[in-house]
Parts: sequence; structure tokens; C-alpha cells
Amino acid sequence: MENTTKIFDDLVATGGSDEHGPISSNTTTFSIGLFSPTDGLNTSKPLFYEYHYKAPSLAINPGSETNVGALNIYRIGSLTQVFTTWLTLVEAGEASWAAPVTKYIPELAQAVASNHDQTAVTQVAWEDVTLGDLAAHLACISTSGSMQGRTFEEMFQNLATQVGMSNSSLTAPSDITNAIIPSDVDISGWSTDYGDESPSIGMYSSIHDLSLAGIAILNSTLLPSAVTRRWLKPVSHTSNLRNAIGRPWIIFSATPGSPIDPRIEVFTNYGFIGQYSSYIGLTTDHNVGFVILAADSIKAPDLNAHADFIGEVMIPALEKAAIVQAGKNYAGSYSFSSSDASQNATMVIAKPDGMAGLSLANLTRGNEDLRASLARSLGVDPSTFSIRLYPTNSKPRMSGGRTQMAFRAVFQDEDALVDGGTPTCITWEAVDGVNYDGKARDLLIFTLNEDGAAESVSLPGWRLELLRQK
Repeated sequence: MENTTKIFDDLVATGGSDEHGPISSNTTTFSIGLFSPTDGLNTSKPLFYEYHYKAPSLAINPGSETNVGALNIYRIGSLTQVFTTWLTLVEAGEASWAAPVTKYIPELAQAVASNHDQTAVTQVAWEDVTLGDLAAHLACISTSGSMQGRTFEEMFQNLATQVGMSNSSLTAPSDITNAIIPSDVDISGWSTDYGDESPSIGMYSSIHDLSLAGIAILNSTLLPSAVTRRWLKPVSHTSNLRNAIGRPWIIFSATPGSPIDPRIEVFTNYGFIGQYSSYIGLTTDHNVGFVILAADSIKAPDLNAHADFIGEVMIPALEKAAIVQAGKNYAGSYSFSSSDASQNATMVIAKPDGMAGLSLANLTRGNEDLRASLARSLGVDPSTFSIRLYPTNSKPRMSGGRTQMAFRAVFQDEDALVDGGTPTCITWEAVDGVNYDGKARDLLIFTLNEDGAAESVSLPGWRLELLRQK
């Protein structure tokens, strides 16, 4: 990560870039953190990288720390909405998305009925607005706005305690030792109490705490994994093909600049309030996230330049690391030996070759080339037959620290014509499409050791159990 530090040092020194925008080095204090749940929820050190910068103009309040670090507290503005949405899922479940807001605030329906000055065009049809619409920016109403018989603050505090967010709150901390207050407590917006709007914009936090929250989201610590997967999905699109809308995610589709340019979705949210700005991003493809918190002595700073550079550095680095890790954990020869030579079997997974997924280069049993036989059964020339392996979300734990990891194989004719000149890919339609005796031939189940490296593989559709050769 030394290169990352140098990039940010240069950005601070030059005041940003023409391509991504300015960084106000004289007035903007900021903290950046990168995190991953790979090692579990580590409440003492959740960040694997952090960068901090203290602007010359930062006013050091009496009792405050003079240095900037991961525990320093900023206001995060509308980034609070991520926690409100998360709390709704934790406390009420995803079924609540479909409920109209009038179920919880019947006064809205009454107001519509009694307001004769509004027309169908100007009046909000509250009975058609669901909680899911509110969370997904689709309600067409202002974002200002006792579901479980408890106050929001009580539910928030319970969530914060479970995750370990000891530096986060909905009201200004009485102890300002770790506070970042860029000017005056009133002018900066630090002391402003937003009352009923706190679930939308009122939160205080640090990059340490937000990293713990990001890890808990990626790890499904408080939600079933299936619910998390559905939450981290787009619900609508924008006119920009790179952007989509989630609940309450703003989803950016990035590419690492590799020859195949895979689309990597980064689930982001950001906020502004007073002289504070915040930004968080999660990528489920790599199980990594980042958080940026900033304060400026003049106005809420623009964090686009910071986020863009994190994306430019982080995504290619993650792709490169993933390729190396995949080769280390899965590539190589797998075999089964029997006293009956006709049952001896071998499978070879090639080292990553720059294309998506892993290549199943060889599969034989006895004297039969199973790979070629499968190609012919699908009407494909074996010389142009491609089998690429892709991981699924199925990863059950076993005893002794081992896990299983399910992969699906995609069968493709490399000489097949491109669909109408477009980069259309319809291989996803064929998943589980080739079976033998009711078992999918595109399913591979790897058994992994404590370090995540494959020890063996099961191919149910081929009735094969193979050991990885060292």
C-alpha cells in the first residue's frame, strides 16, 4: 500500500487533479480507511489501510486531540440513511419494504383526504409509496421525514453495541477529545440537533466505527446472508449506464482496465452536513470496502476526487490480488487413483490466464477424455470448447476450520457468433442445464483448508471425488 500513500501525498501536495477535481489541502482535514471481513470482525483493528491528513486551518478545540486518526469523530450527514435502512432490515425484516408508509404513519392518508387544495399531479399518493421506495430514493418526496415499539435511538444503540461502534451516536458526544471540529461548534454544524431528522442526517462516527459497520454488512453479522445479497442489489437504473440505485445505495459500476473489463459494482453512499462530508463504498466481488470522512473550515468538502483515486488504486490492485489468490488456492492437478485403471481420473485447472473465471483445461477418466465427450454431446468442436469456473455464494463451514466452496462451470463455444454484433452473454441461462442421473454436471464442490486452499473437489454429475496434488 506504499504506492497508495504516495498517491495521496501527491494529491495533497498538488491540490487534486484536473481529471478528478480539486482537494482543498489548506482547509480540508480527512481520514481514509480500507477494510475487509476476511479475518472476521476485529473490533480492535478493522482497517488494513488508513491515511489521515490534518489541514493547516483545522482549529484545535480545547480538550481535543491534536493528531488525526481512525478514532476521530466527524459528522456523517445523509450517510446516516445506510444505518436507518440497515436497522429496518434487522428489526422489521425485508417484508417491510412492501408496506405502504401509511401503515406506520396513518396521518399521511388522512392529510391527503382532507387536503382539497392539492391535485392528483401535485399531491403525493402516500398509499402507493412503500418503505422500500423511501429507502431507494424513489418516493418522489423530501428525504425529511415507532416501528417496533422502541425509539430509533434505542434501536440504533443496540445495533452499534452489537457491531462494536463505541464512537458513534445520534447526538453530539459530550466528550470532544476525539472530535474533528473544523471551525466553531455552531458554524461547523457540530452542535446542531436535527431532532426527528436524525435518522436521516444526524449521525456522528469515525472511520474505525464505519469500517466495523461495513465489515458487519459484508459478513451478514446481523442479517441472514440471503437478505444481505438481496439488499446489495440495484432496484432501479439511471440514464448513466455506470450508475444504478439501491436501498439506499448509489451503485457505481467500475472496471479495472483489464482486457476483459469485468463490471465490478461498488455500493456507495455519501453525505454532506455543515462543514462535514462522508463517503462509504462496498464491493461484494472482492469483499472489501472503504470509508472517507472529512471536515473543512469553509464548507462541506467534495470527496469525489478522494473516492475516484481510491477506486483507481483499489480495484486494479484487488483484481490482481484475486487472480494471484485464485491461482494459489485452486489451480493445479486433481486426481483419483483406483486398482481399476478404467476408474483413474484426472482434472486440471489452469493458472489464471487473464480471462474471467478459471479454466478447466483437462478432465479424464481412464482412457476417456470427458471434456471432449461433453463438447461433442453439446454439438461443439472440442478444440473450441471452453469450460470456465465461477464461484457461487454457497460456502458452508465444516469441522476443523475447513469450508466447502461451490463453483459452477460455464460451457461455451469460443467460435460461436457474437449476438448481433453486441457483447451479449447468455451462458447464464444454461446453468444447471446439463445433468446426469439428476446431478448437475456443471457443479464442482471444493473442500478448502483453514487457509482457503483447495484440498479436494467433488463433481457430483460425474460421480468423481478428486484429491489435489501438491
